[in-house]
Amino acid sequence: MPDTTPRQQLWSGLAVSAIGVWLGYTVWSGMPGWRVPPLVGYAVAGSFLAAGLSLLLQRAGRLRAATVVIFLFIGGLVAIGGWIGFGAGERSCTANGFLMGEMGCRVVFGGGAVVTAVIAILVFRSRLKKAA
Repeated sequence: MPDTTPRQQLWSGLAVSAIGVWLGYTVWSGMPGWRVPPLVGYAVAGSFLAAGLSLLLQRAGRLRAATVVIFLFIGGLVAIGGWIGFGAGERSCTANGFLMGEMGCRVVFGGGAVVTAVIAILVFRSRLKKAA
């Protein structure tokens, strides 16, 4: 796979960040369609914003700062999966046209949240080791 050009990196970072800002605005403005609590909606928006910011920081050569922002991005993913897997209320998911029951949905997303949390801890730990 060919490397991305600096211009592609810039536009990718700006596009993903813009999606995060737009999603944050939709949660803040109360646009219909969100069927999650506002806090979860902000976690989604923040994850996109953190991903875009990390791309921009990597392009600027600020790898340390990008690593910190990537940790925030992973934390947002943990929050989203954790809400689906462990949050109060009913859940149901559809995958490839197959409706999963509440337990299937919770197991998949809860397990994913736990794995993602382990990844976040490993990223944080590696960052601490490099700083020492």
